[in-house]
Amino acid sequence: MLHILCGEGKGKTTSAIGMAIRAAGRGKRVAFVQLLKGMDTGEIHILSAMENIDVIRNDSLKSFDYKNTPDIDKLHNEMLQSIAVESYDMVILDEIAAAYNHGYIDRDKTDSFIFGFPKDKELVLTGREPAPQWIERADYVSDIKKIKHPYDKGVKAREGIEL
Repeated sequence: MLHILCGEGKGKTTSAIGMAIRAAGRGKRVAFVQLLKGMDTGEIHILSAMENIDVIRNDSLKSFDYKNTPDIDKLHNEMLQSIAVESYDMVILDEIAAAYNHGYIDRDKTDSFIFGFPKDKELVLTGREPAPQWIERADYVSDIKKIKHPYDKGVKAREGIEL
């Protein structure tokens, strides 16, 4: 089934991580693919240590300033193509919506991947403003709404909370 975790609120990645842990806890194999993120974040330490979860990410991305990252589209397309779907029960594509919307991943290849994904496996997409065709195809769509966030008052991301 196709799951979409979207919206302006905090918690899209966190929700996807919960799904990964639940699946792995039941012996399922999970690919946790992080696009647009490569900085050191707390969840990576735990997920990488888990037996049934493979973390695929580009560790060269150290900030959210992608204009200065050469070949980010090439790197992301390679990451997407590297997923051996048959090896996993669940594939999570974290921040796929932003990568797609900003042209950091090939849209045609991404749509083919999503629409060709086996129906007997779980595919989880996160990010703001998912493509309308993904929403139409999805089995689950959760829109996480922001009511308040410390970032609005200038508070930077905090280790162990947002990082």
